[in-house]
Amino acid sequence: MDNKTFFKNVLIGLGIAQTNNALNFLLAWQKHEGGNEEGTAKNNPLNTTYNLKDTPNLQTQFNTAKVKNYLTTAAGIKATVLTLKLPYYQNIVQALRSGQNYNQLKNRVGIAPELKK
Repeated sequence: MDNKTFFKNVLIGLGIAQTNNALNFLLAWQKHEGGNEEGTAKNNPLNTTYNLKDTPNLQTQFNTAKVKNYLTTAAGIKATVLTLKLPYYQNIVQALRSGQNYNQLKNRVGIAPELKK
């Protein structure tokens, strides 16, 4: 699955409209995380460290920072959605809901620190 389709599913999981700005925001963020279309960790374009405790057999550790490889696309989408629902990312989720583009949002108070987490 390509990252655009992956992120469409993430937006569905968050209950956010699949607008071009929301998709482009996630794709731009992914470039800072993984640097290429596939990302660096399997089925994990934002390089989350989210531990799927209910299905540990669907993940492996990718690196010493505890970024995960998810063995299925569905597991990666689930982990990404659950990550973005954490309080650490509330400004990003609000930004995705706003419909504004990445360049309008990346330096907004609260967004930049969350992008670095």
